[in-house]
Amino acid sequence: MTRGQCMAEARHKAGLSQADLADLSGIARVTIGRIECGSHAGYISTIEILADALGISIDEYIGHEVVRKEDTCTEAKSTWQTLE
Repeated sequence: MTRGQCMAEARHKAGLSQADLADLSGIARVTIGRIECGSHAGYISTIEILADALGISIDEYIGHEVVRKEDTCTEAKSTWQTLE
């Protein structure tokens, strides 16, 4: 999945249109459309603003699976208990 596709998916999950995201972020709707279709990668400052407006991390924005520290700790504890 491309960065733009990840952003579009996050936007849809948030129930936002491109215009809504533009209003929330202050980024032009045209720019959001270009990022989503892949014709513009977006500057890091733009990506930070959009990720923040969507309530996601930059890792989630670019399509990386985010492993939360709590999940990792719980998984490690479970593994240790199994080994004992």
